[in-house]
Amino acid sequence: MSDNLFIGYCEYEPCNHTRIICEAVAQNGGWQHAEMERFLPPLGKVFAPSLALARKGQYLAVTSKPNPRPVDAERDQFIVDQHSSPREVIDMRGVPLEEIRYKVLDTGFDDLPYGTEELILALSSNKCVPVRLARDVLTNRLVAQPGTFKIHVFDDRLFEGMRLNGRWREVPGETVGIEIQHIDWLDDRSLLEELLKKFRKSSSGPSRREEENIIRQLVAMEAFQKETWADTEWLDWTTCFIGRIQDHVATIPLIAEHLLETPEVRAQVESSLAARTKELEEEMREEIRESLSSEMSDLEIRKASLAEALVEAEAGLVGRRAEIAGILAEEEALLELCRREADELREQQATLRSQIAKEIVALGGALEDASMERDETFDAMLDRFRSAVGADAGTLTPTNPTLPPWIAPRRGAAEPLSIEAFAKKLKRIANEVGISEDDFEYFDLALRSGACAVLPTPAAERMMPGYARLVTGGEIFRDVIGPGTIALDDLWTRPGNGEPGGLRMAWTAARRTPERYHLLWLDGLDMAPMKLWLPSLLDILRGPERPRNLLISMSLSARPADYSMTWPELTQSALCLAPALQVASAGSLLREASGRERQLHFLPHAPHDLLEKDALEDRIADSEIGTPVELAFEIGLHRAACLFGASEETISTRVTRLNGLRRTGETWLNGLLKEQENA
Repeated sequence: MSDNLFIGYCEYEPCNHTRIICEAVAQNGGWQHAEMERFLPPLGKVFAPSLALARKGQYLAVTSKPNPRPVDAERDQFIVDQHSSPREVIDMRGVPLEEIRYKVLDTGFDDLPYGTEELILALSSNKCVPVRLARDVLTNRLVAQPGTFKIHVFDDRLFEGMRLNGRWREVPGETVGIEIQHIDWLDDRSLLEELLKKFRKSSSGPSRREEENIIRQLVAMEAFQKETWADTEWLDWTTCFIGRIQDHVATIPLIAEHLLETPEVRAQVESSLAARTKELEEEMREEIRESLSSEMSDLEIRKASLAEALVEAEAGLVGRRAEIAGILAEEEALLELCRREADELREQQATLRSQIAKEIVALGGALEDASMERDETFDAMLDRFRSAVGADAGTLTPTNPTLPPWIAPRRGAAEPLSIEAFAKKLKRIANEVGISEDDFEYFDLALRSGACAVLPTPAAERMMPGYARLVTGGEIFRDVIGPGTIALDDLWTRPGNGEPGGLRMAWTAARRTPERYHLLWLDGLDMAPMKLWLPSLLDILRGPERPRNLLISMSLSARPADYSMTWPELTQSALCLAPALQVASAGSLLREASGRERQLHFLPHAPHDLLEKDALEDRIADSEIGTPVELAFEIGLHRAACLFGASEETISTRVTRLNGLRRTGETWLNGLLKEQENA
């Protein structure tokens, strides 16, 4: 890691990564020009693998470290280690504090770069004040809110360095030092109110009504100065007149205070005040007495009027009540008639439905001979038949006798499963098939993340049927791959006979019923020349054409038969699992032995919200994920875990905990490939 601190800007809009073009290096408290190519070969740039929230052209202060990946001399040799957004520094040394206060709170700033939220104002050679800004909705300028501001130690060596794009920017950790004092800045209105409070404390200060009048006049004068029709003479006169008014306002209270100190004047004022107070009290009593008498008279009249209106309203309500009772009786009779007719229609509908169901079920033999190469019209007809038949829909699934039943499974009757029930049954199925709950939970996340899950065949033979009973209604499209699979098209159309393969069957089913999940199992990967078609398959599965409700798993039972045909990048392109096999539950075996059918369920496929986005971004930044495939794995696992919503365990904690099982799976698969290499 380099000890140098550089400053530069984003070369292009980040797409999870960007590149910083460095312009200067921090030296002696400021930014100094240097040969960036010597510090950051070859072009004076540093690569940032994870800066998703930065913007093109934004200045950042960064430290660098060597690129952990082996690269040639023409590529970036360093990547970002630590980064921060340096604040802009405005030189206001020598400017009076009153002007600075007015600038920060009232005038504001309108020429700052986009996204500026905080500035550093240099008050002197050794003091500065950071201010947070917000946009004023009236002036569209950036201003600060009145309050207490902290003054910090300032290192003015910054101004001996160079500007960045015509602006001073702080050196993080050096320009702004410790806090040394506070300063209170209020706006003009608050200052005027404070001044009037001080007047109020004086014995001869203006009354509250006089204070409001003074404020109104001063505000009107200020608005008058801003009028475009006011020429220079008017403005000069207004300014001088305001000054004279201010002198009078300040002088009159002093004169009054000195006069009141004279005993004769004070006695006369007190006598006049007492007489005037008594006179005002008598006038107020008379006015209040007359007002109350008039109001009482009006209230009596209003009371009599309301009493008459109440009697009329009660009479009207009695008549309306009788009218409504008659209408209700008629409506109840009509409703009863509708109920009887509805019951008769339901009986007729049930009879007709039963007859139609019998006729459709009778077509089952004909549908059994239907070709698998059927069109959308045929599929739509089958769906309508299944909807009409209901419980007997399982007999209306046509089969192709030329295809193995594991490639073209029959869809059985299944019940939809809620998310809460799915979480509970997932653990129950894990215990039944003899797989740990964590392994089964990670298997579910891996499939629903959109990745391809790779696991040993013995574990797959336990997990796939159990998972299918819970998610797809027991439906599995299992395709056993052999040495004859030498191209990606062989998975779509079986070589030799032209029949549809497992990938085609599962893909078509997923598009036909997007509201349900469909499970494809590619078995026997160890016998296939995987490097001829597996990279292309995984690339297509990551593309936009792949149905999101298509879940794909692969399995292999031993080391590959032909090492030259293996694909070493499989561990980085798929999610690997190596579950430990445990003793299966005896209850499930007893149910099968007694001939009792298992209850099948399916998990509806529907979009759900992406939760804990900040935690996901932090986890990606901390792990320094480099490739798009790794980033897609992390986001996919997080999104799949969001299905369970908020619980005692956060989503990030759940994914991080289960990621250890992925490492175990990678070790297992790498061991098979390495064992084959050494054989």
